[in-house]
Amino acid sequence: MITNDLGNLALRFIGLIFVQVLILNNLIVFGQYIPFIPVLFLFWFPMYIPKNIMMVVAFFLGLIIDIFNDTVAFHAFSLSTIAYLRPSILKFCFGNNIEFQSNHFQGTSRAQRLSFLFILLSLEAFLFFILEIFNFKHILLIFNKTVLTTFLSFGVSLIITSIIPRNI
Repeated sequence: MITNDLGNLALRFIGLIFVQVLILNNLIVFGQYIPFIPVLFLFWFPMYIPKNIMMVVAFFLGLIIDIFNDTVAFHAFSLSTIAYLRPSILKFCFGNNIEFQSNHFQGTSRAQRLSFLFILLSLEAFLFFILEIFNFKHILLIFNKTVLTTFLSFGVSLIITSIIPRNI
């Protein structure tokens, strides 16, 4: 079971890198918005794996994407931060009753899973654009880019999660 989960996780890791780098980085909406989907890896990440391992894996996922995007570790920082905050976000979205020993969100509603994904995507976009712009005089620009990128990423993520079966 665990080896199967780790194999699936490795396939998703590599697949998300290829989709982000080869397809989505070339899909620029309105001349400036690119969907970010590496957060899906943290959405799918098994709950029984310790947080420190998840943070290291998230850092390397972000770093690999940053190398291809030439974005100076913005993704690495934002994905590592989300990996650190993930248990708190899980408790916020699913309550204290979520079973952290299982790999899937058994017994949860679709609305809870979608809200969890939306929070992860919006947090990643916000952290990314805070670092990219790095000037609070442009807070409206940060907010604008965060909102539009989040909705774009959410739509692409819904398509990807509907295409990829749960057991892969």
